[in-house]
Amino acid sequence: MDIAEINEEIRIEDFLASEGYQPDKIRKAGKELWYCSPLRNEETSSFKVDTSVNVWFDYGTGEGGRIFDLCKRLKNLSAKEAVYFFNREYNGNISTPQQREKHLKEIEKYKDDNAGEIIKEIKPIGNPKLLEYLKERKIDIEIANRYLSEIHYMLNGKNYYALGFKCDDAGYELRSPISKRNINGKNISTINNGSNSVKVFEGFFDFLSYATEHKTEYNNYDYIVLNTSAFVEGMLNDLAYKNVNQMYLKLLKYERIDTYFDNDNTGKKITNSFQEMFKGSNDFSLLYQQYNDYNEFATKGRFENLFSPDESKIIPKYIERSSLQEEQNEVNKLQQKR
Repeated sequence: MDIAEINEEIRIEDFLASEGYQPDKIRKAGKELWYCSPLRNEETSSFKVDTSVNVWFDYGTGEGGRIFDLCKRLKNLSAKEAVYFFNREYNGNISTPQQREKHLKEIEKYKDDNAGEIIKEIKPIGNPKLLEYLKERKIDIEIANRYLSEIHYMLNGKNYYALGFKCDDAGYELRSPISKRNINGKNISTINNGSNSVKVFEGFFDFLSYATEHKTEYNNYDYIVLNTSAFVEGMLNDLAYKNVNQMYLKLLKYERIDTYFDNDNTGKKITNSFQEMFKGSNDFSLLYQQYNDYNEFATKGRFENLFSPDESKIIPKYIERSSLQEEQNEVNKLQQKR
């Protein structure tokens, strides 16, 4: 088999199974398979295989491609070595044209209006229950209307609605009093105000709380909302393998980086990762050590008379320019090789 035949005849899910990987979630009658990424360590599956076109995409790193690309990455092989592997060493299934045709017919039978996820309507927030939910979370309605939409969607044949926060070049993070999910693909969310300083949050309610509590001056900063800690893990893995990572490139341009991550084990881990990657980044979670995240600080902390928007306890530092320039030079070299 040559490269084109490998990409056509070997299913990504069969290759992953031969390497010991099984999907965590199966959606849309098997059209979408979700895995914990085989290319890095993660606890929440953000690696998708689209079986209808036999391609993969890792939302943690922003990379994707055909099976041949995945094999080279996963097994650290050259193109020549990967061809040899599939022709001499691969012991997984190889699908016949009849099997591929049968699989596509099964997917075609699947009706999105009976299963799966479909966005039906995107509109300004007006639902009384969602407005009440924002009130409970102490989010200013003007701030909410600026960054959120009311999303009506169908899931497994039933209609739902939620607050939606747009991901960059992807879908929406959805939140309601009864649901927390993503629809149509996960990515980070960036808010650019032309600043040389950026504040980074794990979840969008933490960002909205911050904007609410600093309404008159929050536009002085840019913002990145991770939407999942997996993107930090992906950034670390890319740096380890000397691959270009888009979030890392975004962060490199800032002179000051403030993090507001959760106070659980994962949040502390990615806070430490930022401080190692960006010497001089500022850990603002120290302001709410008694609470899990900034939104809880602004809600429960206010109820307990412990909340204050004052951040003067943290004396901000700026990124060490010498180390940052060294990292930028390394990235420039990698981009020239692409």
